[in-house]
Amino acid sequence: MALAQLIAVDLGVSVAGLHGRFPRWRIEAWFRLHPDWPARIEAQMTGQWRRSKRRSRASGALRRPDLPPDLRPMPDPVGGAVQGTLFD
Repeated sequence: MALAQLIAVDLGVSVAGLHGRFPRWRIEAWFRLHPDWPARIEAQMTGQWRRSKRRSRASGALRRPDLPPDLRPMPDPVGGAVQGTLFD
């Protein structure tokens, strides 16, 4: 999907417009014009991950304003509490 988005943005069409309705030779020409396409996809995916991470931090979904940072409850590990199972 990332490759289709990258090609569609460069050619000025929608992703849906690429599939079946766009000439194949134009897409092949795009590949010849951009031999660095794997690096471009990696940069796009990294940027997308960073944007989503920043968005989630900015939304406050990870913060609990009613508790100070050192009093936030920690989730129980899978399988119950750890104490008592270490030395049984």
